[in-house]
Amino acid sequence: ILKQLFKDTDIFSLPEAQKQELELLGNNQKAILVVLRVTEWNQAMHTFLGKILGAVQVNVDEDTHCLNITNHASISFSQLHQKHPYQRVICFGLKPKELGLNIEETMYRPFTLSDVQWLFAHNLQTIYEERQEGKKQMAGALWKALKEMFELV
Repeated sequence: ILKQLFKDTDIFSLPEAQKQELELLGNNQKAILVVLRVTEWNQAMHTFLGKILGAVQVNVDEDTHCLNITNHASISFSQLHQKHPYQRVICFGLKPKELGLNIEETMYRPFTLSDVQWLFAHNLQTIYEERQEGKKQMAGALWKALKEMFELV
């Protein structure tokens, strides 16, 4: 029927945009999502994150889902949360709007929203580089926030 209506016009069936499948690393035993924006994810970054989380008795491979998103990507936390009901979310180098949250950014200040604890921090790579330079302003703020989030104060 369409061919009859549009005799001289080619009609193409455009495929639906495929949703990018997110690569969640880890076993998520403690319902913790760690969202990162790291351009070069390597063993040094993994070890550094492991040490940070280990300080609050969280094993990065067993207890969390880690999600490294690309520079310009954003994700819908609500869609992700429907599949994996997280209790805590730790974000490195992202703004709330990049996760579909319409809230003000509160760096290093844990807060609860819809029964989920949230923490936003600087980019993990930036914190790592600061520590390599012997400084610890960001790392200190992160440690203080993690202690509060995991009730170690």
